[in-house]
Parts: sequence; structure tokens; C-alpha cells
Amino acid sequence: MTYCRPQVIVSEWLDMGMKLLKIDPLYEGVLLNRIGRFVVSVKIGSEIVLAHNTNTGRLLDILVPGRRVLLSRTESRIKYRLVGVEDVIRECFNVVDVRTQARAFEESIKLGLLPYFRECYIVKRNPSVGRSRLDYLLRCGSSDVFVETKSAIMRGPRGEAMYPDCETSRGRRHIAVLAELASSGIAAYLVFVSAVCSAKCFRPNEGGDKEIPRLLHEAMGRGVIVKSISIYMNDSGEVFLSDPDVPLCLGDDLQL
Repeated sequence: MTYCRPQVIVSEWLDMGMKLLKIDPLYEGVLLNRIGRFVVSVKIGSEIVLAHNTNTGRLLDILVPGRRVLLSRTESRIKYRLVGVEDVIRECFNVVDVRTQARAFEESIKLGLLPYFRECYIVKRNPSVGRSRLDYLLRCGSSDVFVETKSAIMRGPRGEAMYPDCETSRGRRHIAVLAELASSGIAAYLVFVSAVCSAKCFRPNEGGDKEIPRLLHEAMGRGVIVKSISIYMNDSGEVFLSDPDVPLCLGDDLQL
């Protein structure tokens, strides 16, 4: 079953990138603290509310009390969802919400903005591969392409977007699955969504999980194609694709 319409090629980019979507209605507040893995407290005007955090990373450099945050409404018991957090370096918001990151990635494919997926459309979300599930199955011409996306929401010391910010057995498993697919001749992509404002490049974070850089190197050697896109949002809730093909900064021993 095809979920996404064939893409429309868009050639005109705005100075700030290409607008992908808009979160509406949008609520602005101030982050108070992180209550648990999935919940933060936020002050909206004079009211203190709870918001669902969909990003499971540590986010120590993102979820800093006192920063402006952007929320959307939900239909669940917790009435708000954390979408964006103010960036302290650039005048924009980092896209924390993994659902919004996924929507931005899908819109980028539908609009034909990713040169390596320009002839592709999404066939299925969360396809099963053995005992694991990846994020997408694409159809590119007559070929199937499996894609896993990861949230790169940590800013490195030189302006990089980085992943992960903590140990991730799930991330290691997904890289291994992609490597097995590529070794068997099936196209496999790993796409890092660099969701910090103006990411200069993407770099795997050995300090978060020391196995990830090594696994990436091995997977690429077996045919996995690694890419990164850069997105951000403004205080009006508009989400932009700022770079469809972010450079990979993989270190001296992990050059492409």
C-alpha cells in the first residue's frame, strides 16, 4: 500500500531553507524541569502544565530550565507535547519532537527535496525485518529501499549535530540490521535528522555510545549509505529543511 503521493520537484529554496510544515495551534512557554523520561513541566503565562517529551535521549544540553519552548496540543491525558526548544546559539528552535522530525523527513521525500531519494516514495512505515522494525520501506524506481532515521539532537563542540547522547542498544541493533540488508544486496540507508539549528555536519558521538562510530564504519563498509538532513523551526511553528545533505564528520579513521 502506498502512503505518500509521488513527489513534486521543488527547485526554489528560500534563504532560510524550504518550509516543510507548520505546527498549528502552537503554544509558547518556559521550561521548568524534566520530571521523568517522557514528561517535562512548562510555564505558559501564569499556568504550570505538563508536556509529553517524545525524545528518549538525555538531552542535557537541550532541556535546560529557563529556555523558551514550543508545545502542541494532544488528545491524551497530558494535554501538551513538547515540539521545540530554544537554541542558545541561533535565533531558532531545535526540533526535539521525534514525531515532527518524522513528518519533516516524510515531507522532504514527498516534495523531492532529498537528491538521493528524488525518485522515491514511501510504501510502508515500520516494515518488519526479521525481529526488528525499521522506519520506512521506500520504492525507488523498481527497487525497494529500507530506511532507518535517527534523531541527532545533541550539539557538538564545533557546531556538529551528534547522535547518540547516551548508550542505545536499539540504535546498535538497527545499524546491524541495515548492514545485513546491504550485505545481501538490498539497498539500506541510515538517515540522521540533525535537529539542532544550523548544524555544520553530523558526527557520531563516541561519548554517548562508544560502539556507534565503529558500527557505522563497519555498516558503511558493507554497503549501508549514511546521510543526514538538517531541520529547524521558528517561533511561528514553521519547520524548515535547511540542508538536505549535511556533510558527515566521521573522524580521521572513519572518512567516507
